[in-house]
Amino acid sequence: MELLQEVKKSNKQAFNSLIEKYNHIFYKAARLYFFSDKDVYTVLEYSFSKAFKEIVNCKTEKDFLCSTLRTIIIYGAELKQKYAKDVDRKIRNKEFSVNIGDKITSTESMVDNAEYQAYRRASVVEEYITSIEEGFRPIAFLYYYADLTPEEISKVLKISEFSVNSKLKPIRIKIYEMIKNKEVDL
Repeated sequence: MELLQEVKKSNKQAFNSLIEKYNHIFYKAARLYFFSDKDVYTVLEYSFSKAFKEIVNCKTEKDFLCSTLRTIIIYGAELKQKYAKDVDRKIRNKEFSVNIGDKITSTESMVDNAEYQAYRRASVVEEYITSIEEGFRPIAFLYYYADLTPEEISKVLKISEFSVNSKLKPIRIKIYEMIKNKEVDL
């Protein structure tokens, strides 16, 4: 709580510490929409700037986390939509060329230990979250990566808790099936 109070006094070093505390969550949230680090950092830069201006409205660090995640999700979706329109325009105007390089594949060595199985479960969850339709993606991310409750997710996304729970159910089932099908220990 002290860190948040310092940030409210316009202490930029305290703000940087607060960002650093949740940086891994913010980065993964921006990755929901973009694979390019340049685009991820564009979303984060905008979101952090807005978060600094709106910090006075936050009573707790959880409020700050939720508010910043909301900005990342909304701005990320808007920016992705804008990029899609630009790409469509470039394709229509034949301003776009695609170079297809050699496909690089890698093989994993199978290690039978608890750490590896935990990694595999996490990678299956991440693989699923990035592959599901965009309406479900923020909910899955906030639940599995930000460790938010359905009630907190409903506040971040400004949708009903019932809606969050109804979308979480098929997400949980699908992730369970993917883990089971990939022969990962549960």
